[in-house]
Amino acid sequence: MRYALKLSFYLFVFVIITAISARLFAASSDPPLRRVMLTSSFGFDVRDKSGSMSTEFMLSVQPERAAPFIVQTKTAEPGSPQRISQATIWINNVKVIQTSDFDNGVSNVTRQIKLNTDNIIRAEVSGPINSGLWALFTGALDTEHGQVFRGDYWLTEDGQDATIKKFSAHPYVKAPFEVIVMRPWLNNRTQLYPPATIILNGQIILSPSDMQQKYPTILTREVDLLAENTLELQNPKGPRAHMMSIFFRGKRAPGFPGPASPSMPESKR
Repeated sequence: MRYALKLSFYLFVFVIITAISARLFAASSDPPLRRVMLTSSFGFDVRDKSGSMSTEFMLSVQPERAAPFIVQTKTAEPGSPQRISQATIWINNVKVIQTSDFDNGVSNVTRQIKLNTDNIIRAEVSGPINSGLWALFTGALDTEHGQVFRGDYWLTEDGQDATIKKFSAHPYVKAPFEVIVMRPWLNNRTQLYPPATIILNGQIILSPSDMQQKYPTILTREVDLLAENTLELQNPKGPRAHMMSIFFRGKRAPGFPGPASPSMPESKR
């Protein structure tokens, strides 16, 4: 009897461990989310005979965009075969659009939303085949910050160091300053993590371990800028034909030229 109980117990533990392992493996083998940038529109259309669709993707906010962030949604007018019967949109697990928003013949719904640098958008829509919901995510143009310098760098298969670049401070952009690094993507689904080192005025501001962290997808660090600055990029190793961008920006001072297209000092070679 004791042997049978022990055997049953071990078998139970084995089944539980196997189930957990399978679940973890399934989660880790899920395909990466499609990535899009802010100010993008989407059509959540019902194409399946089941009368429903669901999708999930990552929405990233570019450095030049800022609050307030808005989502605008639209479906067909009442009586149209293209009008949805149910619709829900979540942003980072927070429900922002729901079916009841379209009650009483409403076809257009606009909401102010909260966004981080990276955001998981999930949508579920039901209705007749070819019905759908259109959605547009937008943000205001950032008029608080001004760009000091931007450098674009191609990755190299051998990791050859990039050309050293020099740039001057902007007379109408003041501290606090920050560096923003946008790493390249493969087909908007897989981000590349080049083991690069970024050096500003002889000091490492982003190490290979920083560059290879998964989130956030857009890296930022507070930095100090001088009147004249030197930027070095070491070991930008990765697949050819993929580019990473490095920005430096700060707070706009009174008299800043713009507002949307500031004149920037030329980089020195």
